Amino acid sequence: MSRTESPASGLQALDAQIRLAESRLIARELQLRKQGRVLVTRVNDSLLRRLGQGALAVACAWLLGRVFRPRAAAAPAPPAAAAVPGAPGPGALLLQTLWPLVPKLLRTHISPALALSLLGQLSDLWSRRRRASNYPTQDPL
Repeated sequence: MSRTESPASGLQALDAQIRLAESRLIARELQLRKQGRVLVTRVNDSLLRRLGQGALAVACAWLLGRVFRPRAAAAPAPPAAAAVPGAPGPGALLLQTLWPLVPKLLRTHISPALALSLLGQLSDLWSRRRRASNYPTQDPL
C-alpha cells in the first residue's frame, strides 16, 4: 500500500482479491464435480455393457448346452477312472490344483483324503442326478 492510498481502499482491493480467488475455487470445484460425474457415467455405461455381454454369453452357452446335450445311452458307460487303472481321476487333479487355495483353517481340520472322498461323493450324487434326469418319465395314455 502506498502512502497516497487510504487504508479503506487497500482493504477493498484485498476483498476483491479474496472474492476473485473464491470464485476461481468454486469454478474449479464445479469443474471437478462435472468431470467426476462424466467419469462415473462412463464407467457405469461400460460396466452395464460388459455385464450385459457376459449375461448374454452365459445365456447362449446354457442354451447351446441344452440344445446339443448328448442323448442318454441305453447302458451306462463305465466310469472314466476305471478305463485307465492307476491314473488319477478328474477329482484328484482338481483337488491337487485347488488344495493350496483352501483356507488354512479348513486344511488343518480336513485331510486331502477326506476332501477327495467328499468330492467323489458329490460327483456320484451329481452323476446319479444327471442319469435320473436323462431318462424320460412314463407317458400318460
